[in-house]
Amino acid sequence: MAHLSLANKPFNTNDLEQIHNAAMRLLQEQGIVMDSETVLAVFKQHGFKVHGSKVFFTEQQVLNATESVPAQFGIRARNPKKNLHIGGGTPVLCSTGGEVYIAERDKTQRLGTMADYRKIAKLVQTSPFNQMTAHESVHPHDVDAKISHLDMMWQDLTLCDVAATVNTQDVNAVTDCLAMLEIIFGGREKLQAQPCAMGIISPLSPLQYAPNQAEALMILASHRQPAAITNMLLLGSSAPVFIPGALAIGNAELLSGVVLSQMVSPGTPIIYGSTSCPLYMKNGAACLGTPETLILSKGLVQLAKFYGLPSRTGGALSDAHIPDGQAMAESALCLNTAIESGADYILHAFGMLSSYLATSLEKWLMDEELCRYILKSKQKIEVTEKTLEIDTLLAMGAKGDYLTHPSTFNNFRSLYQGGLGNRDSYAIWLQKGGMDAADQAGELLNKRLAAYKKPPMDSGLEQELKEWIARRKKQLAGIG
Repeated sequence: MAHLSLANKPFNTNDLEQIHNAAMRLLQEQGIVMDSETVLAVFKQHGFKVHGSKVFFTEQQVLNATESVPAQFGIRARNPKKNLHIGGGTPVLCSTGGEVYIAERDKTQRLGTMADYRKIAKLVQTSPFNQMTAHESVHPHDVDAKISHLDMMWQDLTLCDVAATVNTQDVNAVTDCLAMLEIIFGGREKLQAQPCAMGIISPLSPLQYAPNQAEALMILASHRQPAAITNMLLLGSSAPVFIPGALAIGNAELLSGVVLSQMVSPGTPIIYGSTSCPLYMKNGAACLGTPETLILSKGLVQLAKFYGLPSRTGGALSDAHIPDGQAMAESALCLNTAIESGADYILHAFGMLSSYLATSLEKWLMDEELCRYILKSKQKIEVTEKTLEIDTLLAMGAKGDYLTHPSTFNNFRSLYQGGLGNRDSYAIWLQKGGMDAADQAGELLNKRLAAYKKPPMDSGLEQELKEWIARRKKQLAGIG
């Protein structure tokens, strides 16, 4: 029988140091492929060893970079009441992003549209969790891919007043999104003075950065906007089967990105992240619903803390195609692990299905319920005279009935009140329609979208943004 460790932290300090040392050997002896002349030139200017498209790193160069990254930072929202704080123990929970399909209640999936994107933006705006927009929460296939980033960012900035996530699919996308934010917040200097957006940067495992991702990271850093550098290692494909070796590769990839960002602009906020999992050997797909996924998530957060960096991992992850028992069990385990481990920024917290390929709007609301439940279970309980109620306990005695006691009437609303799920008897549940949680979520979805109200924006600012987008679309139409 395998040795079991029931600790929440799968690795001790010595384990983390061994993973660190292995990553340093990879960086020093194998290097990281940065297949961009622009990026390679920056490394050369800073005295790094470069051979062909490979960059080699010393341990001191890496540690110097990690020391310049702030352990905590804020992100400004269009509505100041919705500013975010990353780091410090309270997780920021955000919607899923990057999906291709919409999962319907009838078990079908279809390509996403801009109408779907608008619905998700409205869910973000009306969520009980203060979050960021998840750029490309579903890809709108009814919009020209060359300009879709403009339309998505327009929806995010006008339908929501929360902090924004910028598209980093290529240099044009990230540059355009930042230009739109400059209009909203009053110019590049204002952006550089305080972060107001985040970009997701993805290394190409193993040990590579695609040119568009490395260059997008540089652009974000030049604007001093945070990047969540996030890899997705597949055990048995882009990484070895054993978790320590996989974490060593992932660690090397993430740290090389940290170094690049700090060369461009020291002190730029960076989040250290991963959503790695095994490869499903029967079909070659990502397999999120596994114990290894949970261990990788916890190990990732441990490594981030080892370097003093803010961390990001996955949220309500599932391989299921509909919001069924498999979906919710996997999502609950992954969410609980991410929150319990102390992750600072949890992407894919709402709505994800089909191993990152699909978004379900019903599951979006079911995942919100999961998050409320998990966070409530982890609240610190204060033991005081009020909460002990010793005088009441003594007065009520052995046969006391607390149902009608004044303390119950005064305080019962502090108990968790679920928005979804059944608490009725079987007969009453049937009488009300016998709905499961997904059915209830569908009803709530319609009510929530109907109640949505667009947040205010200065009409002159909105018009300026609209005109800029129109001009930019004409420019992009003439490219290529």
